[in-house]
Amino acid sequence: CLQQLRRTQSGATIATCVVLSWSTNIISIVEVPRTCWFGALFYNIVMAKYSYIDKFYNNRALVKVNGKWGYIDENNIEVIAPQYDDAFPFYEENFAIVKLNEQWSGIDKNGVAILQYEYEEFEPFYNDYFYGPAFRIKNNGKYGYIDAYGDVVIPLVYDYISDFEIGFEVIVGLNGKYGVYKVDEGEIIPPIYATPESA
Repeated sequence: CLQQLRRTQSGATIATCVVLSWSTNIISIVEVPRTCWFGALFYNIVMAKYSYIDKFYNNRALVKVNGKWGYIDENNIEVIAPQYDDAFPFYEENFAIVKLNEQWSGIDKNGVAILQYEYEEFEPFYNDYFYGPAFRIKNNGKYGYIDAYGDVVIPLVYDYISDFEIGFEVIVGLNGKYGVYKVDEGEIIPPIYATPESA
């Protein structure tokens, strides 16, 4: 039974449904992405225990219960129990980014940590350039960007760095001056301007 629609910050349209699980007779309120509406009844009846079910990426879908994130496979088997404080889908075949106890890590499809990120600040977001999450990081007082695998995309040499503004460009600051850095090209405008808005 469709109750309401809402949009997330990323622009995805979410359907909030009230459903009755035939197997448990439990009424649940669940949220399903618009891309899953045609299968929403199936998801809701089978997986009514979850408050959120994402669409599948590489045979894994994010699920949420009691504020924790985990993953199910396409057979609706809970392959990674909900335990994470935050998580990304498996955009890559065998790699997803999760947060547990303030620590961000990369895990495989079995939930085994295969990469840990150690930085003073670590802010994930989604960017089409990386086909998945990218991370604004700070280390030794300097900012930069890395991709999900920890490879440096923008070097950690700046006192300030913005979100991606246009395409693959960011505003960077160094010694009180600001310019523009473009991924794969470098500084297309050197830090010479007095304010970020001027760059």
